[in-house]
Amino acid sequence: MSLVKNIKSLCDLKNIRLEHFSKEMGWGENSIYRWDKNSPSIEKLQKVAEYFKVTNDFLIYGYHYDLIIDITSEINSIRHGRSYEQFAEDTGIDIEEINNLCNGYIYELIPIETLEKIAASNPIPDRIDRIELLRIAGYDARKIPIPKWANIPPIHTSSSLSPKEERDIARDLEKILANLENDNGMSFYDGEPMDGMDEEDKELLRISLLTSMQIAKQMAKKKFTPKKYRKE
Repeated sequence: MSLVKNIKSLCDLKNIRLEHFSKEMGWGENSIYRWDKNSPSIEKLQKVAEYFKVTNDFLIYGYHYDLIIDITSEINSIRHGRSYEQFAEDTGIDIEEINNLCNGYIYELIPIETLEKIAASNPIPDRIDRIELLRIAGYDARKIPIPKWANIPPIHTSSSLSPKEERDIARDLEKILANLENDNGMSFYDGEPMDGMDEEDKELLRISLLTSMQIAKQMAKKKFTPKKYRKE
């Protein structure tokens, strides 16, 4: 996203037009529109940043640059030693984009769909889940609709589950959720108790638990199945 678009997005949040904001700052109403071609002075950039209470990095990159370090670290953690080629295949993301994400060549907010695909390929679900990954990337995950394909078991696992195993997991999941909802002392996201969570939050929790249980079951099957019977 360009500098002008980033500033315009901030103006939109305050329900003011970019032209009016530019005039309020003491510049011509079309002055900011030229900043993508003619970079503004540091003083002007700082003045805009102070007005919106954001950093210069936020104006330039669309989000705070220190997030790039955090999200790159987490993406590589989820990659979990896989080659870029294997990671691209497992996530369905273009290899060039995978290379950029894993090396911190990030100059705008990572698309939500891309983050969803990365989260779905996580081999260690208790290390970082979908909600945490989106949060680190700069999103409020609780306000993001859950994609239809989020219920699909992670595509990186090699052992499929039988219908009976899927039913057992579904039954156990419902028991866990029922117990959690009846436990007033338990809290989850941002310290919010179960009875204070809306339906979307509860669905996010359900999907996170489901994915974790599916992966755990698949890993257990692979561990205790003799190699000659495994489907590699």
